[in-house]
Amino acid sequence: MAESIPSKTVDGKVDPFGYVGQAQSYAMYRPKYPQQLYDHLAQFLSPSEPRRLAVDIATGTGQVATPVSHLFEKVIAVDRSQSQLDKAEKRDNIEYRLATANTLDFIAGGSANLVTLAQALHWMNATEFFDEAKRILTPGGCLMVSGYAICHIHSSERAQELLSEHYKRLETYWDCDRKSLDSQFSDIEFPFARVERQTFPVQQTLPVEAFIGYLRTWSAYNTYKKGLEAADNDILIPLSEQLRDIARTQDPSDTLSITWPFFAIFAAKQ
Repeated sequence: MAESIPSKTVDGKVDPFGYVGQAQSYAMYRPKYPQQLYDHLAQFLSPSEPRRLAVDIATGTGQVATPVSHLFEKVIAVDRSQSQLDKAEKRDNIEYRLATANTLDFIAGGSANLVTLAQALHWMNATEFFDEAKRILTPGGCLMVSGYAICHIHSSERAQELLSEHYKRLETYWDCDRKSLDSQFSDIEFPFARVERQTFPVQQTLPVEAFIGYLRTWSAYNTYKKGLEAADNDILIPLSEQLRDIARTQDPSDTLSITWPFFAIFAAKQ
């Protein structure tokens, strides 16, 4: 269980992913973006554009930086949370830097062939982010903003109802624009020459324990939990028991069938 006092980000704010043990859980339980997304990225990139430098902003534990490192000579992966960076996967061509999305002075203007941002635009001022992305991108360079909305449990209607109830209960604990994420950022205009939106739904069979591990990584859950005086009040304990009971009636291995609604917005700079 994560403790109730989080660490601070590089800009002195409360780190929403800085609760003890949370970064490790994030790396372990967060879903991985599908290969189809990176295949589409490779197709979207201009054939004439070099693949020297990619910049992954809000990299977390490197979920996107790592696969992108197979496409580019070098990746600079940035996050404001040292707790997240400490758990990031290390590769020879990935340089991890502690910084915020709008303090990238160490990256020269017009030097990045690709900028990526995964599961994070809803935490930011979109206009400021786009301005900084345009500053560091080369002419013809690309931006990929990706994410995934709330997943869907399709192996049991009751299990899906319980997830929806849990999500609604935590609605007021999000410190970000969660509705924008759930709409796949349809409310945000991307000020680029060419913009393409794609979805990449992925079905997965997941043990209940792993699914609960994923729910524990939600920043809203950790904000909710820091006000608890006893672990017995943890809303994930009864939810876990209920989901296990449901799963056992359908599969003795205690698994759930889940769809992750991955999406990405690809944009090209003139």
